[in-house]
Amino acid sequence: MLKLPKDIQATLDRELCHRSFAKFAQKAWHVLEPTAELKWGWALDAICEHLQAVHDGLIRRLLINVPPGMMKSLLTSVMFPAWEWGAGGVPSMRFLSTSHKEALAMRDNIKCQITAQNDPRSIIFRESLHDDDNGAVFVVHAGRQGFGK
Repeated sequence: MLKLPKDIQATLDRELCHRSFAKFAQKAWHVLEPTAELKWGWALDAICEHLQAVHDGLIRRLLINVPPGMMKSLLTSVMFPAWEWGAGGVPSMRFLSTSHKEALAMRDNIKCQITAQNDPRSIIFRESLHDDDNGAVFVVHAGRQGFGK
């Protein structure tokens, strides 16, 4: 296999992550789960393909039903908003993420912030602020704003 120089490989990785939510999710995995191996399969491909279609405007309403532990929350509430705000090029997009338990919603919100700040596409979010009164996270990217709760 041909080994590319690091700068060329980084450019290719950035472009792949820009074009494909699935590639972004695969690259972002190590940021959120540095010690766990990613076991990618057809179900994750299908979820990412449908979320990509949401981004592309081909799907307006999406319901994802998969068993627990299939990365549903990680993909939809953590990685997808971070991708939209950064690599997806829609920093003004707003998301409302919820769960049956407040702790899970907060967990995913914090993970989303971590993903956004460590964007594998090397889009660095300049500043992020916590609103301690209501637990909201506010992210500023290159002068544009995103808000997550």
